[in-house]
Amino acid sequence: MICSFDLMKKNSSKTLNIRPDLEHRVTNYFENTPRGQSVAGVNIWFLDAAKFRAGILLLLAGSHDNTTDVTFFLAMIHYKGEDSKVKWFSAIPIDLVYRQNFESTKETSFVGHVFLCIPDQTSNSSTCERTDGIVIVYPNFVQSVFLPDDLKGRNPTLLNKVVPIPAGTKLVGHACDERFCYVMTFDGAISCVRLLPRGFEDDLADDNAFIDELCALRDSVSQDDEPLSIFVSAFILFASKNIVSRSY
Repeated sequence: MICSFDLMKKNSSKTLNIRPDLEHRVTNYFENTPRGQSVAGVNIWFLDAAKFRAGILLLLAGSHDNTTDVTFFLAMIHYKGEDSKVKWFSAIPIDLVYRQNFESTKETSFVGHVFLCIPDQTSNSSTCERTDGIVIVYPNFVQSVFLPDDLKGRNPTLLNKVVPIPAGTKLVGHACDERFCYVMTFDGAISCVRLLPRGFEDDLADDNAFIDELCALRDSVSQDDEPLSIFVSAFILFASKNIVSRSY
């Protein structure tokens, strides 16, 4: 059940009971997969929701009694009018190497740990072109999904990109601004999630050379010019995403 809350009147303004519709769609998905068979005991978890294209985009997880695998879904609903039907619904494609991190018998592997992150420009745009798509933050990886321009029926997703989070890295938060999504780690690093052209990472060599030049500048700064030395040192740590160390 989805409830909207009026901040001015401080009460619930509308309630939509879409669970039966979602259960029907999730059941149909499992029964129509390549190994599809009649399923029972379908479970659905509501993980997150975000404003998107004059509606609400829902992030769900689903499973059933015949498997411990977890499948993630996106669903689009609108609050206009009295129609409480789901307008668009799709499974999220995820490779096995990432899906095996989640089990329906271990809800803590995904409940409270998988989030939607949609910047304002993406949310208000009628197309995912010139955006980084719908960003989904998982415990061990980040995913960008391009949704169809026409969110109706079973229109397929247009693009799906996944980047793993380095082993041993613990995420502690995420946030969005007007254009980008950011993830924060336990060691104090803040990373911006971007979709970049193939080969873009080759340009990082220039960034590393720039940091080396800054280090040389720091070492050559006179000890009498302490403010400049502190500034350069802090900027080097910032450019290296070492946020904790630079906050001295």
